[in-house]
Amino acid sequence: MQSYQIKHDFYFDAGANALGGTLIEPQTRPIPSQASVALPAAGGVATARTEAFNLEGIISCAATSTGVLGVKNPDGSARVLVTAVVEGLNLLDVVTARLLVAKIAIDIPATAGPRRLSLVGSQIDGLRLGGVEARPRFVSELRLPQPDVNGTVPNLTWEDFERVGCSQADALLCCDGARDCSDAKDWLEGRFGWMTTGRGRDGCPYSLSSLFHTVTAVDDVIPGRVFGHVIELPAFGRIFLGEIVASPDIVQLTMLRAELGCAVSGSASAASVNGNGNRVPPI
Repeated sequence: MQSYQIKHDFYFDAGANALGGTLIEPQTRPIPSQASVALPAAGGVATARTEAFNLEGIISCAATSTGVLGVKNPDGSARVLVTAVVEGLNLLDVVTARLLVAKIAIDIPATAGPRRLSLVGSQIDGLRLGGVEARPRFVSELRLPQPDVNGTVPNLTWEDFERVGCSQADALLCCDGARDCSDAKDWLEGRFGWMTTGRGRDGCPYSLSSLFHTVTAVDDVIPGRVFGHVIELPAFGRIFLGEIVASPDIVQLTMLRAELGCAVSGSASAASVNGNGNRVPPI
């Protein structure tokens, strides 16, 4: 029998979307996606840009841009870089932001081993909630991991997102707002309870975390309830900041996601990126 050597090839899977979603009330319809872009399976580069967008005063922005890059290295490793930018976001004149940037860099080793990720460059600038300037506070170990004994700053792995997600879920369900208000505790439990410590997550292939551990007002009081990276605004809905959905093979970062629950209902996301890729056949 003739012997042969297996040839492994890498197939990229990454994309970015600057703005999009779905409205239910006052009329069911999509929010047209802005600057959506996908990386070809063979890698390469793709970019998109849109100028000013306004959907009947419900949601608008000044400009958006996205970019994806996938490179196969001579040693068999690969790198993915994904970026989404939204300028001048406005949601019903209640939630506004001067700039949102989502950025993921992923290094895939040539041999079997964990993927290394970086979120450096991701940011929310000029955020205002109900007219009050607000500042999201980064989770330091996700934004700037601690150097190792040799002074090298390591990239992130799936386990980092899982560990932070469990810690954040524990904090959300034990915060003052959850303890003092049964309705808040119920929906927080429903959303984040599965991520809490001791819930038997062994073998669960996904984690939910956030790039931010809380949001604080600059010089006033946010007119609503703050639960970590989640803000509940009266007569508006809920805002989720810096959400990260991760598994050992893929990571998705959404800088701002809104669940509208007023005269206008529906959901919208701003500055969302995801990155992945698979070696075929698997190593």
